[in-house]
Amino acid sequence: MSITRTSQSRGERAALGIWLGRRQEPQAEHRFTPTLAGEEPALAEAKVTDGIPSVQHP
Repeated sequence: MSITRTSQSRGERAALGIWLGRRQEPQAEHRFTPTLAGEEPALAEAKVTDGIPSVQHP
């Protein structure tokens, strides 16, 4: 049973890593746009908020 549980945990972790990596790619491009406008704090807050539900949405 322990081995099965570990396997499931590993699968979920891998999925989370892929999701996070994929989400960071598009966000990085958007980060450049607001940086020029001077809305760095606004984007940072949005990113943190978007990251919480992303991880809780597996």
